[in-house]
Amino acid sequence: MQQLQQLATALNKAQIGDRGETILIKLVPVFLTEISQQPQGHLQAVQSISALLTAIASRTAYLELIMENLGVRQQLLLFCTKSSWVIEHICAYPVLLDELIHPQYLQHSDHDIHAWREDFNSELQQILLRIELDDDEVIMHSMRQFKLAQRFRIAAADILDYLPIAQVSDKLTVLAEVLLDAQIKQAWHQTARRLGEPQGYSVDNMGIGVIAYGKLGGFELSYTSDLDIVFVHDCAGDVMTQGGKKSVSAQHFYIKLIQRVVNLAGTNSLLGDLYEIDLRLRPSGNSGLVICHIDTFAEYQQDEAWVWEHQALCRTRMILGNQALTMKFNQIRQAIIGQTRDSAQLINDVGNMRQKMRDHLGAKDKGSLADIEFLTQYWCLLFTATHPDIIHYSDNLRQLAALGDAQLIPTEDAELLINAYLSLRHHQHHEALHRAKLDQAPYYAKLEEQVQRIWERTFVDV
Repeated sequence: MQQLQQLATALNKAQIGDRGETILIKLVPVFLTEISQQPQGHLQAVQSISALLTAIASRTAYLELIMENLGVRQQLLLFCTKSSWVIEHICAYPVLLDELIHPQYLQHSDHDIHAWREDFNSELQQILLRIELDDDEVIMHSMRQFKLAQRFRIAAADILDYLPIAQVSDKLTVLAEVLLDAQIKQAWHQTARRLGEPQGYSVDNMGIGVIAYGKLGGFELSYTSDLDIVFVHDCAGDVMTQGGKKSVSAQHFYIKLIQRVVNLAGTNSLLGDLYEIDLRLRPSGNSGLVICHIDTFAEYQQDEAWVWEHQALCRTRMILGNQALTMKFNQIRQAIIGQTRDSAQLINDVGNMRQKMRDHLGAKDKGSLADIEFLTQYWCLLFTATHPDIIHYSDNLRQLAALGDAQLIPTEDAELLINAYLSLRHHQHHEALHRAKLDQAPYYAKLEEQVQRIWERTFVDV
């Protein structure tokens, strides 16, 4: 009753036209009847629906959409019991209600990263082709709306168990790659209007490479992940720009380009930002240039990088870049990770870095998930010199599988860590979505104990 009184008070304060008021008078009882027919979660459903109706009270078109579509109301009630994150996002971005009319997420799909990338690219390009190239504000808005819609579809499929956790992260990662590619091209056009383009380069041959680190590099993005990235280029130092209002060095152009990319992606609008881009893993960290030549990147990794930076390199891949640049990066990555290392010193370096992370993050530390990542990176740094294929892929799961297949670690350890990593990430994803019920809490505790035993056997009992 208290929730209904609060709803009535909120609606009285809202600017509602006659048509909207007429719809609400009909819609509220309909929702209450349908909520009463639910087997459980009545209070939570009333709270969520009240928040939604309050958020869209002045949007008559959305009220009509809900009133006229039983399927839309059924999905809303389903999300009320499974994910407050989804309801909060619909309240914040009512445009997402359109996704409920023809729900593309209510079906299983094949695990096909290439097909997903093509689908995302095709749909985004169809949107952008209808916009003038210099209409920057509309492009930004459209890209954010595209991201919101696609992320909503992924989250809905996740919540309703149409997507397993590995596919959730893969899809979120591919979505980020497609949007980042489009964002870089938009930034290129904007920068080129003022400074021209480096001689011999264009938006179709930009000469830059995007090295994905961390969750982006390892196909493990979550719904709220930022993007850990290092930008490199292959342009000679004496190249100048041409065709702009003034001519500058290519290096100056690339710096302005990347600054523009970061600014555009992080700019908040009515639909939020696109992504927060984190460049702190670049050579020399925050004191380094936002983009450097690929040879400079190689020299830094060889001569100046710390062991923890080599650990980070295990979870990297070039997600955008021409064939020559990609091949050169892969060679650098293989050579650096594959250096011969003293096992005792490596145990000390990796173990100390993990402890520093625990001390620094405290309660925010990822616990067993981070332990598994550090274990995998330690083994990759230790064994790649003699078994180069174990880092063919950049994600923890396939690296662990490769380590087990090569008998470099016990097969049962590899299988246990893979299962634990998937299960704990699944748990983490659904916590982020505020799933109403997280089952098998003792099961997760047991997994963490098993991971801890492997950690101690590797880093303590030696």
